[in-house]
Amino acid sequence: LRMWQAIASRDRIANPPFTAPAVPVLFMYGSSKPFNFHSKRWLECVAAAEGSKVAAFPSDHWFFVRSKHRDAVNAEMKAFIGQSKL
Repeated sequence: LRMWQAIASRDRIANPPFTAPAVPVLFMYGSSKPFNFHSKRWLECVAAAEGSKVAAFPSDHWFFVRSKHRDAVNAEMKAFIGQSKL
């Protein structure tokens, strides 16, 4: 409830300061949705973090199970894991 009140009132918690992730992050999402649960700022923060990557797929929320995106999603994950220094 507090989160939604903050969003409605534009409180500071609704616009948190982002810091670069401490570990490499692969953030994948479907770009053809009515709304996202992430902001453009979040995408920029992840993309700017060393070793991290943002990948958008022209699909809905379930892009990773759609047969036309399955190979591309798997390729993104393999490439990301292959370059990771963890």
